[in-house]
Amino acid sequence: MTSIISLITLSMMILIIYHHAIYPALLRRLAQHKKDKRSDIATAIKTDFKRCYEVNSDDEYLPEITLILPAFNEEETIAAKMANLACLDYPAEKLFIVIGCDGCTDNTLPILLHCLEQPELKHLNVKVNNFEQNRGKIAVINELINQSTSPIVGLSDISALLSIDALSQAAIQFTDPTIGVLTSQYQLTPGCSTGEKSYWQYQSSIKYCEAALGATMGVHGALYFFRRTLFTPLASDTINDDFMIPMQIVQQGYQAAYNTEINALELEVADTSLDHLRRRRIAAGNLQQLWRLKAMLIDRKQIAVAFNFLSGKALRCLMPFLFILTFIASAWLSINSPLFMGLFILQIIGYVMCIFSCLYADKIHSELFKTLAYIASGYTANLIGSVRYLLKLDKGHWTKS
Repeated sequence: MTSIISLITLSMMILIIYHHAIYPALLRRLAQHKKDKRSDIATAIKTDFKRCYEVNSDDEYLPEITLILPAFNEEETIAAKMANLACLDYPAEKLFIVIGCDGCTDNTLPILLHCLEQPELKHLNVKVNNFEQNRGKIAVINELINQSTSPIVGLSDISALLSIDALSQAAIQFTDPTIGVLTSQYQLTPGCSTGEKSYWQYQSSIKYCEAALGATMGVHGALYFFRRTLFTPLASDTINDDFMIPMQIVQQGYQAAYNTEINALELEVADTSLDHLRRRRIAAGNLQQLWRLKAMLIDRKQIAVAFNFLSGKALRCLMPFLFILTFIASAWLSINSPLFMGLFILQIIGYVMCIFSCLYADKIHSELFKTLAYIASGYTANLIGSVRYLLKLDKGHWTKS
């Protein structure tokens, strides 16, 4: 019995090491050797196409794009978003902007309507859908996407500013018929924490490498595009729409590409408590999507995608439970095993460092401790979110944190 528990414990430790160290290194190595240029975003986007706000004959070849913006209590950022949209370098007759105000209880709608009266926004084709009752983000995007007629649909957060050539870059990317989804590079404002900055730098590098193998594992809701005909309406209780939409398209055999030339800058800087709630909800969504997309884990037609999904998203859902089980099993085995005694002590040291980092994150200037604090709080939120989902305490209804 002891030998079986020892083997299981060592296996769990190997999975933890694999997810955090081996998989990222292996992913980068595989991405470097990928020779399919259609998946090399950095190469694919290097073109001579520069519109520079000038109407020219090439405009007729650009596809129509509908940009859908779900909005719920966005009074602090809606004006900046509208000014940003006015600066986008894309033919006005081929860009359609649809804003869904989902039962806003603040001044989002009045501010939006005031912005639309400004001369600099008069050239925009903007449709405002004001839903008096808050129905949730999933209901809003399902309805607005189904109403759109453009071949390319973009989804963007109100709180994110877009690079001015984002749409023309996307149009170029979708000339490749194998691409079904395109995501942007997520940028943070200078006010974000060191841990959050390090985390998103890591995630950006991972997504770039995942794209080289055929598909990024989900996108960031700040900005992404997809082919409208490939969209499948989401279940009303869906939590992470920015994962389910792309992966349902990948399931159909299309690539989910990552474009470092398209940037989305997040304006909102959440405090620690709000960030914890957001990450807890994402964790619940991770567990939900793992169950609903479990067939992708054994999809022999898309081995690389299955590899990314299993090594990245699936193991991330299990990490908090693996940490706890490994700690408990190591403590029990350490009674009679010098090996597990050493491993148990190392775990204690690691956890003490994480607790210390969390307690004194605001007082310590070390980037290492700030990063440890962000990781530790992330896994804590992951555990709570997963447990809440298993207990059916989290629903898909959209509330703004």
